[in-house]
Amino acid sequence: MDLRQLRYFTAVVDEGGMRKAALAVHVSQPSLTTAIQNLEAELGVALFARTGRTVQPTAEGYHFYKRARALLAQAEKTKAEMLSFRALEKAEIRVAAPITIASYVLADPIGSFLKAYPGIKLSLKQMSGHEVESALLVGDIDIGVLSRQPRSAEIAAHAIHTRRICAYVREGHALTGKKTISWSELLNHPIASLPQKYVLHDIMNTHASRSKKTADLILESDVVPLLAATARQSDAVCLLLEDVARKEPGLIQLDIADDSKGGGNQKTTIDITVCHLKDSPLSLGAEAMFEHFRNIVS
Repeated sequence: MDLRQLRYFTAVVDEGGMRKAALAVHVSQPSLTTAIQNLEAELGVALFARTGRTVQPTAEGYHFYKRARALLAQAEKTKAEMLSFRALEKAEIRVAAPITIASYVLADPIGSFLKAYPGIKLSLKQMSGHEVESALLVGDIDIGVLSRQPRSAEIAAHAIHTRRICAYVREGHALTGKKTISWSELLNHPIASLPQKYVLHDIMNTHASRSKKTADLILESDVVPLLAATARQSDAVCLLLEDVARKEPGLIQLDIADDSKGGGNQKTTIDITVCHLKDSPLSLGAEAMFEHFRNIVS
């Protein structure tokens, strides 16, 4: 089994067939088919179920796909790491984070990191927390930033910051003048916030369940300017991380009391974590970025 076979195999899964996969990896279809057959013979399992001209991964194929992607990602990381020994400034780093973290937590730290390492190439993708974990597990990214602890035991997480979840309303809204509101009071108003795949949505529903209420979610979107505009032009309450009001004029920021912590002045917060695969050491460039996040963000 070699990297070439792994690339061919993952291409067949990604492209959904032999012909498209052969075009994607620039080999003839007979050569690709032979390589897949040799791989199946070596592993002793059928990786694909063939029906006519279509192929679908078997259960073993799906399992092997995850491992193959991780191995290919590790090979690319090793290559990048060896290059980074020669010059850290030439490193390439792939990062993913939910939209509000990318916009309101990482923007300044990433800017200062690229200023310190002007030759580094950085790819930052916006994903939900679930998608960030999946991308880490298959090796599509080097570093993931989450607003919670990861669910997978294969992912190492390092807390770097705590951020408040806040409510945003327009000037003249019924809640204007308050500094802190309860979830129970907030849930009496229409809400604009992130979609179901984001942890903020889960937190809102958890507090709604405790209050025996249902959130009146009139807008779900991961486009923050759209959420802010909705709050400015209606009676909706916008739920996002703190500091949105600094970049979105015309909004008033309110803290939300955490009902699950016995009342009082405890605010609703989330922990920001920087994550990577436990069995896949960070490259020098990614390690430098992690240290920068930890030192600057916190």
